[in-house]
Amino acid sequence: MKRLLGVPYLWGGTSVKGMDCRGYGEKVDIYDQDSLSISKCMANLKPGDLLFFSSGGTKGINPRITHTAIYLGKGKFIQAAGLIRINSMLKCEPDYDDFQSRKLVGARRILNSVGTAGISRIDQHAFYQTLSN
Repeated sequence: MKRLLGVPYLWGGTSVKGMDCRGYGEKVDIYDQDSLSISKCMANLKPGDLLFFSSGGTKGINPRITHTAIYLGKGKFIQAAGLIRINSMLKCEPDYDDFQSRKLVGARRILNSVGTAGISRIDQHAFYQTLSN
């Protein structure tokens, strides 16, 4: 996804013309009771985990997810928000994204689920195989 830095966000896009990111997977614990815990984020998140944001900014029972990003490690995440960009959830970092960090409501790990129903590697997906031929 780093190859796409600066590419515009496009709902449903999967090319250099526009990018969209969504997914499923196993839940990653980033909460301490009902509050987001940056220490749990740092301890439990792994590069490749998906981060889910809600415009309401509250976890609730079923928050309406309005944005997704990919965790890169060390508090950084890559997102398609206007343009593809890298930000941090750590307030001490110069690329800290206050708006998104306040809206983080969940995280999922899909890397352990590759090969299960609905989750496949892009380089092995039939759509991309036909494009390369």
